Amino acid sequence: MGTHPHRFDHHRIAVRFVGHRHRSVPRKAKMFDWLGWTATAVFTASYFCKRAERLRRVQMLGALLWIAYGLMSNVRPVVVANVLVLAGAAMTTWRRAS
Repeated sequence: MGTHPHRFDHHRIAVRFVGHRHRSVPRKAKMFDWLGWTATAVFTASYFCKRAERLRRVQMLGALLWIAYGLMSNVRPVVVANVLVLAGAAMTTWRRAS
């Protein structure tokens, strides 16, 4: 048991760790968050496009934002997945334009 009769020691430590982690988030991490949220908004907006060409272009923009987010935060699966999305949308756009 911890210091309070209804708490275990690990609960007290976890609460303290979460509180410490919250205070020590660097500004760069917050910028990464905004980039990720912007990428989410752009990619979600692509589903409201009525023309297929515009949908692909908005998805390409969203994929570029996600790639930047993945590179800045060093998350390779995000980069790889969005390189594939970007390539697929770009190839489809290029093929239809030809």
